[in-house]
Amino acid sequence: MSTLKRSKRNRLKEVAQKPCCFCKRLMLRPGSEEAENNPGLTCSEEHYVPKCRGGSNDAHNIKYSCYRCNQLKGALLPEIFEPFARIILTQYANVPMPLLRDALKQYIYSLAEIAVRNTTATKKAVLVTKLQIGEQIKGRGIDV
Repeated sequence: MSTLKRSKRNRLKEVAQKPCCFCKRLMLRPGSEEAENNPGLTCSEEHYVPKCRGGSNDAHNIKYSCYRCNQLKGALLPEIFEPFARIILTQYANVPMPLLRDALKQYIYSLAEIAVRNTTATKKAVLVTKLQIGEQIKGRGIDV
C-alpha cells in the first residue's frame, strides 16, 4: 500500500468519532464493524469547494464529512449544501438516500425559483453562466 493511501487512512481514523462538517453526526472509522453496518456514517475526505468549482487539494480545502453528505453534496458549493445538511439531514438522519436526493433536488429547484424572482440574482446567474461557457469554449477552441 502506498504512503499516500496509508497517511489518508490514518487521517480518517484520527477524525472518526468527530462530527461531520455538514450534518454534525458522529462519523465512524472506515473499516470498523460499526461502519460496515452504517456505511453512510463512514468518515470520508471532502473537497469543501469542489475541484470542478475551483477548489484545490490544499489542506484548507480538505474537510471531513460522513459518506452520505459527501455523496449528496457532489459538486455543489458549500454555501448551497450546508443549509440543507444542517436542517434536513440532521432532522431526517435515517431517511434512505433516494429520498434525500429527491429532497435535495427540490431544495435546489426552490433556490432557483427564489433567484429567478430576484432580478439581480438572475442577472448575476446569467453573467456567471456566460463566463463559464465562454471559458469552456475558449479551452476547446470553438468559434461562436
